[in-house]
Amino acid sequence: MLVPHLSVNSLPEQVVTLRDRYEAVFESLIAELPLLAGIDQRIFRLGLLGSMNWAITWYRPGGETPASIARKLLNAIRRG
Repeated sequence: MLVPHLSVNSLPEQVVTLRDRYEAVFESLIAELPLLAGIDQRIFRLGLLGSMNWAITWYRPGGETPASIARKLLNAIRRG
C-alpha cells in the first residue's frame, strides 16, 4: 500500500520544527565527512535518513549484524 506524501501544511508545527532540528543535526555531521567530490550532501542525507527510518522494515534479525551493515555502507560511501 502506498502512503500519500504528507504536505508540510498538513503536519503540526511542532512536528515540522522537530523534523527540521533533527535534519540539521545530520546536515552538520555530513558536512564534516570527507565525501567524494560531486556527492550531493542533501541527497546523501535524505538517503541516509530514509534507510535508517526504514530499517525496521528491511532489517532481519539473525542476518548480518548492524556492525557489518554499517561497515558495508561506509565502504560504499568511501569508494563512491
